[in-house]
Amino acid sequence: MADTPQDVVAQERRRAPVAAATALAAGLLVVAGPVYSITVAADQPRVTLPEALGPLISRGRPAEPAPVIDVFRFVDANLASFLVGVALSALAPIAMGLALAFLIRATRNRRSDLSKVLAPLVIASGVVLGITQLVLGTLVLTRQAGLATAADQSATAVRQISEGTGLTVLQSVGQFAQLGLAGGGFVYGSLSAMRVGLLTRFMGILGIAVGVLYVLGPFLLGGNQTIIQMFFLFALGLLFRGRWPGGVPPAWVTGQAQPWPTQLELREARERQRTGEEPEAEGEPMAQPAPAPAPARPQSSSKKKKKRKRR
Repeated sequence: MADTPQDVVAQERRRAPVAAATALAAGLLVVAGPVYSITVAADQPRVTLPEALGPLISRGRPAEPAPVIDVFRFVDANLASFLVGVALSALAPIAMGLALAFLIRATRNRRSDLSKVLAPLVIASGVVLGITQLVLGTLVLTRQAGLATAADQSATAVRQISEGTGLTVLQSVGQFAQLGLAGGGFVYGSLSAMRVGLLTRFMGILGIAVGVLYVLGPFLLGGNQTIIQMFFLFALGLLFRGRWPGGVPPAWVTGQAQPWPTQLELREARERQRTGEEPEAEGEPMAQPAPAPAPARPQSSSKKKKKRKRR
């Protein structure tokens, strides 16, 4: 037996606190991870371009040991702190996937043609992306720390830190997972939720923008897209908790799809309000008023007298 709209609303209200906490945690993590890593690396040595390329230009070969070895020594001394930053950043996509899955399931409760596998796919994409980020970050950091005390500290050894089949495979898997989370979760999930009335038009468009920038942001904004992600996830958490300014969209209360009116419908409603006309019932023609009966023609006094004589 299918759940009634009242059952749908009751189930969502029971699960909403966890989903809201997950969305808020995701919003914090997308900023906390990078900020923490930047703070840890604030005192690390800097390698300037002349230091790195000077020997190659003057002597025709790179410097040995490579100037970046000083940076690796700093990483080796603060390895645990760097790994904490990697872990915080890796938790962010996992929390994103869980929060977006709740939104997608709520959308499917109001739109049965939405695929059943979309929510599990978004969760899996977030988990896979988080794991690949954790493994990649840990692997690169441990290689850097190991090179700080290795016998071979040449430029070739430094270059090999970011090379290898294992790293290439992990990067490819992470890119596919990122596309799944961005496309299936943010873009399609926000668009579908907006169409059934769970997200306002502003939130729906913002969610689509977040999904696009999640993939292209590093190339377009240089990594500054994290602020937009944080704002959207915080807003999603407030929406799940029912603390949306002006009240939550009606679809959350009724358990049914209540699409937002189109621009044409809004213009027609404003026109009716201006002219004072009643809206026409959908699918039924407006009833035409019955024609008024024609008034009886008054009889002349001479005709009345003739009738009396005949009597």
